[in-house]
Amino acid sequence: MSAWTRALRGGTAQIGFSKEQAFVVANDGRLAQPDRDMLVYQKNIIDWTVKKLDCYNNLIWEVANEPGAPGTGNVIGDPAAVAAWQKLMIQNIRAAEGAGRKHSIAVQPFSATELAQFTGTDRPAGVINGHYATLASRFFSVFPASSTTKALDRGAIDIIRGISNLPVVGGFNETKITPFGGEAGTRSHLNGVVGTNQVGVVEPPRAEAIEFLFNQGSIYEHWGYLGKNGTTPATPYNTSPMRSYITKLLGFFNTRRFDLPYALTDYKTMSLNPNAADWSAWFRPGPYADWEATTGSKKHWSALTTKTGVSQRVLLYYVHHSTPRCKESFDYFAQPNLSPKCQRFDAPTGLFIPGDFLAFNSYDARIWTTTGTKYQEHLPMLVPGTYEVTWIDPETLLPFAGTPATTVTCGSGCILHSPLYKFDIIVKLVKR
Repeated sequence: MSAWTRALRGGTAQIGFSKEQAFVVANDGRLAQPDRDMLVYQKNIIDWTVKKLDCYNNLIWEVANEPGAPGTGNVIGDPAAVAAWQKLMIQNIRAAEGAGRKHSIAVQPFSATELAQFTGTDRPAGVINGHYATLASRFFSVFPASSTTKALDRGAIDIIRGISNLPVVGGFNETKITPFGGEAGTRSHLNGVVGTNQVGVVEPPRAEAIEFLFNQGSIYEHWGYLGKNGTTPATPYNTSPMRSYITKLLGFFNTRRFDLPYALTDYKTMSLNPNAADWSAWFRPGPYADWEATTGSKKHWSALTTKTGVSQRVLLYYVHHSTPRCKESFDYFAQPNLSPKCQRFDAPTGLFIPGDFLAFNSYDARIWTTTGTKYQEHLPMLVPGTYEVTWIDPETLLPFAGTPATTVTCGSGCILHSPLYKFDIIVKLVKR
């Protein structure tokens, strides 16, 4: 931002933004004229960039990275004004392109207010990109000054669940980082405990990736700073497990195509409403992110099915068991007979100390390997018929050991039981 900060620049006039938040609301009429005068410089940057790069056909223009994020003083640009500024920048990009090549344009909203400006009848951006799995609905002071605070409440999973059946591309290119620990890294619980081997782990971003893609997300990248061999910036950091997994996941979608004879375009996302009509041909998945007291987790799901007109009805149903992330030294759990929340137990006083969520949140994977606490799916089929059933281990993207595809003839009251699993599972159902 330093290059845009107001200062003397070779003359007698101060040029630049009065504060950093003005950059993303520069066309707002409430701003002083010197801030609004900076729009011409923003347009010049767009014109120069488009001129230099327009010849490449493999580019997506993204208006800005996290324009709605809090800046100095924990202040955000007014979300409605940030959306209006992004729309103006899109107009400038299209004007710079002229009659030449038209690239896709991406925006990256952090709030429902911003998102609504790009999902109505006017959809100037062809790509809607998200960061982090969820945002914790934190309220911030806004600029230009307002008497009310505004919420940041849309992460990548929130966004894709809202746009999965719109004719736009969903993206997800920043989340917590493997293999870091702390609030910037990933975290999971193993048998109810966070240990030294449960930070910087692959399971949370794996769950984010599959859930996102099963909601018809199109562009996924696990954000990380580190080199493939763990040499940058320093050992022992090593991103290769997550990089290897993404390669495997790409093959599951693109090369293998779920080991079925259909193109990815033959699928659509199942309704997010578990009681919707399209679920009546299969089973009811139950409420999304429902709390499970026994395992201290929430059950998240997403699913793909073949479109009408495809010769066979197919369902790919993904489940993982996770919770939101809390700030360091706090955990997400429920006291007896109470709702779960971020808290910690203080042994000396015997009190539960309330905590807070990470504002930019991700999944805390709840992994159970002990007898009696592993997970199992029980799917009561609603329509009698013959089904080919395959239980897939998301870690390997192959059938669970000892559970090859089986053909099951279901009558009234038929229930399909999965193998025991420790964190997540995919079931592939093909109706014969």
